Amino acid sequence: MRVEEMMEKFNKRAKSMEQKGEINSRYYQNKTQAAYLQKVLAAKDEGKPRAWVSLFVPTELFWAMDIVPFVVEQFVIQVLASGAGYHFLDAGEAYGFPKESCSPHLATVGAALSGTLPPPDVMICSGQSPCDSASVMFENLSYVMKSPIHYATVPYYQGQEAIQEFKEELKQLIAFLEETTGNKMDYHRLRQALETYKAAQEYFIKFHKLRSLIPSPVNNRTAFASFGIGLTCSGMPETIDFYQAQYEEALALADQGKGAAVEERHRILFHGPPPFWYMRLVEWIEKEYGAVITADIFNHFPLNNLEDTSDPLDALARRALTCFGGALMHTAPIRATANWAVEAGREYKVNGAIATTHFGCKQGCSRTRPIADGLRNELGIPVLILDIDVGNPAIVSVAQMELKLDQYFRVLEQQREALAV
Repeated sequence: MRVEEMMEKFNKRAKSMEQKGEINSRYYQNKTQAAYLQKVLAAKDEGKPRAWVSLFVPTELFWAMDIVPFVVEQFVIQVLASGAGYHFLDAGEAYGFPKESCSPHLATVGAALSGTLPPPDVMICSGQSPCDSASVMFENLSYVMKSPIHYATVPYYQGQEAIQEFKEELKQLIAFLEETTGNKMDYHRLRQALETYKAAQEYFIKFHKLRSLIPSPVNNRTAFASFGIGLTCSGMPETIDFYQAQYEEALALADQGKGAAVEERHRILFHGPPPFWYMRLVEWIEKEYGAVITADIFNHFPLNNLEDTSDPLDALARRALTCFGGALMHTAPIRATANWAVEAGREYKVNGAIATTHFGCKQGCSRTRPIADGLRNELGIPVLILDIDVGNPAIVSVAQMELKLDQYFRVLEQQREALAV
């Protein structure tokens, strides 16, 4: 599937919903994604450089320099989720990229070789974060696409010193982009993009905090949709409408005392990525077992927002390291992540937890045991460690995942009945 096809898919959904009068968060989600992909496609005609960037590089920087960021692995994840890109896995493996690596990275190499992706003028990778597989992928992509590349190293610790270190990395990145593309940084536009991020993030935070209510007014699929927009479209004005709609929909349910599930029986903390190729799994546990995911690693760690943006470069470093859950989860010490899980478990009143171990994700899997032990020891809740693959259905089947989940929820039901007695 090409970018043009994906964009048209989002546009058709939005138009259909508009004709039906369904102006809701899903409508704004589709409009935002379509607008983003339109910018990616139009870059060449508009004389703007196109940058392939890794997942956790802050996109606001590129909008401020009139460079269009294409979060290439996230696009390939969307293609795999649609069921249209499995042949890219074979192409990546045939090229020689390790099949034991993260499947979206394997598929991205295959997609680049196939010529279906809009070519880059430059590539930016966030060093070894979130994973070394991404770094190796970008090294190969730079060779395949014959593109200059820059690595912006993300610190492996937290605090003000880390922010200042990453600020220096961003300065080097800007200098590289200015020299490579000829485009200059506009710090006024950078501050505007960060103010847009700040306005959207305010709704994002309020939306996810509503998940602590009993019953939770946020369904599982909607919660995960929230994170995806932030990966690719952060800094775009369209994101404000999307996050505002998500918040207002959840607030309306909360005001009526209604929950997302017909009957909320279990409140789950979710650590790790879901199988994006089979997102119906999180819908299934909600409908079959009344299991609502009230906290997850992507959206809840942390729930911070920017304050002062007068120094836009400092604000950008803080946005990347302290306001974005995925980045902080991968750069924080494991103990900090485990402590977050325990605190979130208490605040969001969970009685169970699911920790996914994505095949090929060494960094993510290494955090599973400390987090599971912390939840068991501190909160006394059982934790299911669920083997998955985010992009390749050949690794773990639907039947295997559903069998383990069914066994797990039987245990939770027994606990529920025992507490009732």
